[in-house]
Amino acid sequence: MTPEEIAERLVLAAEIHEAASTARVGPQHAKSASLGYAHTWADRSGWGE
Repeated sequence: MTPEEIAERLVLAAEIHEAASTARVGPQHAKSASLGYAHTWADRSGWGE
């Protein structure tokens, strides 16, 4: 293996590493989500006073 081949492989490895480190794996996060919440009687007892 020549020094030029080694340099080429190092550059390729750096490019692959950069692409892999910025790539996101999995589903995207919701920008806004309506999460339902059931209020208890204790929560509602103080409303409107």
